[in-house]
Amino acid sequence: MATQQFLGGVIAMASAPDVRSPRCYVILNPAAGSYPGKINEILQQQWKSADGTFAFHESTGPEDVTATARDAAERGYEIVVAGGGDGTVAAVANGLVGTSATLGILPLGTANVVAQELGIPLNLEGACALLTGPHSVARIDGMEVQGRHHFSRVGIGLDALVIHEAKPQVKRRIGWVAYSWAAIKGLVGFQPRHFHIFVDGDVTHARASEVAAVNCGTMGRKPFRWGPGIRPDDGNINICIFRARNLIDFLVLGWQLALGRPQTNRNVSYLVARHIIVVVSDSPLLVQADGETIGRTPFELKVFPCDIPVIVRPEGIPPPPF
Repeated sequence: MATQQFLGGVIAMASAPDVRSPRCYVILNPAAGSYPGKINEILQQQWKSADGTFAFHESTGPEDVTATARDAAERGYEIVVAGGGDGTVAAVANGLVGTSATLGILPLGTANVVAQELGIPLNLEGACALLTGPHSVARIDGMEVQGRHHFSRVGIGLDALVIHEAKPQVKRRIGWVAYSWAAIKGLVGFQPRHFHIFVDGDVTHARASEVAAVNCGTMGRKPFRWGPGIRPDDGNINICIFRARNLIDFLVLGWQLALGRPQTNRNVSYLVARHIIVVVSDSPLLVQADGETIGRTPFELKVFPCDIPVIVRPEGIPPPPF
């Protein structure tokens, strides 16, 4: 029987001496939007009968989570789990790129876009059961910007403005309402900008309210999706261009997104990238990636097919709904 050891913010389970390699290292982000106060007790209960060795680490604010994840992989942990939102998933996954470790996800954030896209249960008990029970391993694509890999989307325009305005403390208190309120404030006085979008050597010029390089079709809340047929494991990155210019355009677009038909909107167009994306705007605009502000335009994005292995349902990644 494994014995439990409590060392400050780290909870470790030491297995029998004949187990040479630890199995699972869980990195928890206490600042995540839906982080439960007694998560340590919940995780202990979920994993008390699981085979193998588990270690639980609660991150601190200034900590380099990517370095923590890479250290765990280099110490032989076969599965390194990101317990948090999409930003935590990206930070942990960056530490695993190029290693033999597999990414696991405990969705504790506000949106949990990557978890939704991969069909990972959004409740803690179900996500734990997936990690400790039957599952498959899929390789998902990545997007590299400024030396960092991202796995959900890189957005410029209204999307980035909303992410920037939705403060962590507000998201933790009121959840998705924080994004809705930020979107309403962002629309006041918002004007489309001129973009030059270079995709694998070809250029597209657009006056748009949003340009997003998308790896996951999920927008963050069902039934809204960026467009049809977008998958995180197809080796491509989709570029979504939304040209909505006024309140009526946004209302119509929102309605068609809810119906699952954004591609029928005359103000929506799509491009597909397999190698490199460069986005230039007429003035510097905020850029967000995986729910975190990462800088301003211009930027270059490189496509990394099959970038990282991640634990998913036994049936694999579910097909997109449209």
